[in-house]
Amino acid sequence: MLQPSKNIFDGLGMRYSNKDGVFINRDGEVICFDPSIYNNCNHLLLFRKKELIEFLDSQDLTLFWTIIGEKQVIHPSSMRSESVGVMQMSGVLSLDGKGVLNIKKSDEYPETFNNLINIEDMEK
Repeated sequence: MLQPSKNIFDGLGMRYSNKDGVFINRDGEVICFDPSIYNNCNHLLLFRKKELIEFLDSQDLTLFWTIIGEKQVIHPSSMRSESVGVMQMSGVLSLDGKGVLNIKKSDEYPETFNNLINIEDMEK
């Protein structure tokens, strides 16, 4: 079960509810929850957007997530070590107190391709 950080928990005036993974505000309204407790899905926290943005704004804070990934295409008839193409990506996703969602690709690791991939060639 995921839980909000102490800073966010206290800043939003959260309290534990009677249900696991559900957090409420001072008025008893659900303000944050982890749906994976009761559903077959990824572990994540969902927040009421308005309250979260107001908190970020009042504290002059920004939430951010790092994005790091790689995608490889390997031809089924070739050895696994013979990669047909590779794409690498990285960057930062952020949400500020004004509700602005920013996506910044890393200049250090731009998307790169080792080879141009032609799907028709792979079927031969």
